[in-house]
Amino acid sequence: MTKKKPSDVQHEIRDRSCSACGAACCSHVAIAIDKPTCKRDYGNIRWYLSHQNVSVFIDHSGVWNIEFATKCDHLDSKGLCKIYEDRPMICREYPSDDTFCVFETTEPPHTDKFRSAAEFEVWLDAKKINWRPKDKKPKLTDRNK
Repeated sequence: MTKKKPSDVQHEIRDRSCSACGAACCSHVAIAIDKPTCKRDYGNIRWYLSHQNVSVFIDHSGVWNIEFATKCDHLDSKGLCKIYEDRPMICREYPSDDTFCVFETTEPPHTDKFRSAAEFEVWLDAKKINWRPKDKKPKLTDRNK
């Protein structure tokens, strides 16, 4: 789910039919997370990104999200919902008034997206963010002094 873009951003609206995009919203789970503010937070995001099929993105509203690329078990081979009449409320309400379907626009649904820890580290370095952890334990050679 992606928050609406600011009203000053123009985008081209596409066909809203679920068959047009192949049920893209049913091929991932995205959950808002707190914006990282300290080394522990940056380390947590690096850890998330060290896992397969996990990414982190910042949407157009500045909200940070963790995304799991995983297809819904209820999709058939054509990308249609096999439990449509009994689907969960989150599916029924998507997209809501304050969101848009990621395939309703030609613009990417994020301002930044990280698919690996290395990608995130490059971004942190470019932003001049001090993210590298310091070794809290004294080295073995230091203990004998």
